[in-house]
Amino acid sequence: MISTTNLRTISACPESRNDYMDMEYRRIYASGGVLELHDTIFAEPVLLSTNEKVTKFKIRNCEFKNGVSIRAVGSGMTIQLSISESVVKGKLGMASDTAGLLSLDNSEIGTVFISGNLNQIDLYGSEIGLFQTEGVNCEYFRVEKTNINQYGLYKFRCNYVEYDTDDLAIKDWSKFKAIDNLSIRRCAEEYHLLALRSSRTIRSNVDIRYQLAKATSYKGAMFFGYFHKPWHIIGWMSVVIFLYGILYMLLLSINFSKAVFFSVFTFFTIGYEKAGEASWPQTILVYSEVVLGVVYSSALLISIMNATRKTK
Repeated sequence: MISTTNLRTISACPESRNDYMDMEYRRIYASGGVLELHDTIFAEPVLLSTNEKVTKFKIRNCEFKNGVSIRAVGSGMTIQLSISESVVKGKLGMASDTAGLLSLDNSEIGTVFISGNLNQIDLYGSEIGLFQTEGVNCEYFRVEKTNINQYGLYKFRCNYVEYDTDDLAIKDWSKFKAIDNLSIRRCAEEYHLLALRSSRTIRSNVDIRYQLAKATSYKGAMFFGYFHKPWHIIGWMSVVIFLYGILYMLLLSINFSKAVFFSVFTFFTIGYEKAGEASWPQTILVYSEVVLGVVYSSALLISIMNATRKTK
């Protein structure tokens, strides 16, 4: 739950050297490597700027009605941004060249967009509409008591990931957003690769890798449970056996029970009684079921292995 003091006053732009309107943006400059904003409502789109090598932005109990962005004037800049008990409607944008920090504490953000190199991203007790990254290298990423409604990840690389839950596999792909040329499947892959680093149990690990396989495999792999769901494969094996049983019943003029029995023996390549001279359609039918039997048996073995091991 987002908690704020709600004691805020609307800020008027003083049109000073460090706080002025630049086109449609209100540009506020940090002084001495620090900028603190608190108990304030900003009606204009805000651009927080700095020309210091290291700048700390501290925002507490503020509301940005039209978004806020952090801009470093120059290269090799380090941005450390801490936002607590605040509301950002629209986009929160941030880029840091080296060793940056992003901390969101009990805040409500429409869109979080980050890029660059950061030491730490810490999300606590917050509500985020869209968490979007582009070319991020991060040492430590922590999510605790935070709800992220949608992910839009592109090249998000992190050495250590920590979630406060083990329920990390996302099945609903509406939670992923396509960005530029990045498809929803690719975004799902980026997220699940990230989440895999935080899984602590075999079940969580398997669920994440199953969703990762769905994002990276061809759609036809669904008939093999994406090689992670043994019962899914067993179900399809049963369907194949009964379908071939129906075909044998029609082509060999035998009753259904005997046709299914014949299909089971053929599918698992156990062998079967000689059924007289076989026509080419019958031979092709038997051959195709033998091939499917070998393929599905192999897929089942791989699926069992994938469903019982934990990898990072």
